[in-house]
Formats: sequence, structure tokens, C-alpha cells
Amino acid sequence: FTLNGTKMFTTNAHVADYILTVTRTDRQAARKHDGITVMLVDARAPGLTMRPLRQLGRTATHTNELRFTDVRVPRRNVMGEVGGGWTNLTKGLGVERMSVAMMYAGTAQAIVDYAVAYAKERKQFGQSISKFQAIQHKLVDMQVKADQSRLLGYRVAWMLQQGLPCFKEMSIAKLHASEALFDIANQGVQVMGGWGVLEDYDMELYFRDSRIGMIGAGASEIQKSIIAKQMGL
Repeated sequence: FTLNGTKMFTTNAHVADYILTVTRTDRQAARKHDGITVMLVDARAPGLTMRPLRQLGRTATHTNELRFTDVRVPRRNVMGEVGGGWTNLTKGLGVERMSVAMMYAGTAQAIVDYAVAYAKERKQFGQSISKFQAIQHKLVDMQVKADQSRLLGYRVAWMLQQGLPCFKEMSIAKLHASEALFDIANQGVQVMGGWGVLEDYDMELYFRDSRIGMIGAGASEIQKSIIAKQMGL
């Protein structure tokens, strides 16, 4: 096979030995989901170049733009069947959604714990700001959303364990967890006030990282379209 084209937002490609690449090998396929093949491409292959991309958050995991110019890939590097990549991809994407949903749920709880600890320590008007009802209500709302994310993820894990179809539930978990994470981080910044936007504290890092969650692993709009289709709409 000879690959030509561009792939954006490839995580950690610069440190990879091989890159899992989704390609279109049949442009005349009857259905748009046919003719897709997954291949392992040697990261050092001639004609493959990478450009690092600077992003808002998640700077610990770099992302890259890949350019393929007449990159040769042997047939033995095909994962699965030629033209049958879409089926395998959809299975993997569902599990990915559940995985990131649980990761977001854990991060959400970390943010809540961080904000609670700060509120108990920060003193204003002779008492901890955690004693003020306005702060308490923000923290409670954050905790409720974190719990919801975790429970939605647990539901998917249980359904998978029982062998039940849960394509819709996977997207629901990812959609809620990613949007809840950003809301929680946003409120966490508010609880901390000016300190929340300083690089001296972790909250601004949580805030920047959380925004990417509503785009990566399938944007919120994609998840809503999947859920609507599963609802028969």
C-alpha cells in the first residue's frame, strides 16, 4: 500500500515506534463506511513527517500533525481485513469512550477534593470560606456531578460485563463526564477566586485540561448524534 494524506491530532506520535493509521483503501465502495483499512505504519518510514502541535492543555501528552507522502506499508501490517476496518474501529471507540469517561470521573473527584481542601483552609471574615453557604452550594453541585459521572461509567462497565449492548450508554457516559468535568473545573476556579487562575495552583491546570475533554474522543455534538440515533430519532 502507498499512503498519501494528512492526519491531525495524533497523540504521542513523536515517541511511537509504530502508528495505528486509519486509511481509505477503496474510494469506490458502495457505503461510506466500507473501504476503510487499519494499518500499522512504521514511525520512521520514508515520506512520513511530523509537526508538533501546541494545545491549550494536556501538555504532558503531546499531539502531532502527520503528513504521509508516498509512504509504503507492507500488506502484513494490515490490522484485520482490508476494507473491514470500520467494524473494529466502532468496537474500539465505544470502549475508548467508557475509558475516558471514567478517567474524567476520577479527575472530577480530584478537582472537588482540591477545591474542598482549599475552601477549608482559606479564611475570610474570621472563618473558613467553606462555612459560607454560597461556597458550600458550589462544592455540593460539583460533587453531585462527579458522582453522576462515576455512576454512569459504572453502568457501562456492568453492562459490558453482562454482555449487554451499551453503545448508547457509552456515549452518554462520555458526554456527561466530559461536560461535567469542565463545569466542575470552572466552578473550582470560581471557588478559589483569583488564586484559581494562578499557575502556582493546580486548579488552572485542571481548567485547561478539562476543556479538551469535550472535543477529544468524539466531541459532545458527535456523542449527541450517536445517542439520538440509538434512540431512533
